[in-house]
Amino acid sequence: MVTDKQLSETGGQVVIGIEARHECEPLFPWEEGVTTFAVGYRLELRFDLKSPLKGRQIVDRATRQAVPML
Repeated sequence: MVTDKQLSETGGQVVIGIEARHECEPLFPWEEGVTTFAVGYRLELRFDLKSPLKGRQIVDRATRQAVPML
């Protein structure tokens, strides 16, 4: 479940941040979480840009690494 998303734009890059929480994660310290072997799953989110991407680099806000374009 996505709990927050952030976007900032400059002339040369678009920085995105996504905060997510696993739905099976324990809510309280005394609860046990669900063990899963799933590595990940596809999640599509929409970000509305102020101007077209036009070759600007997309950057992960947390790691400051470039996000590959598919």
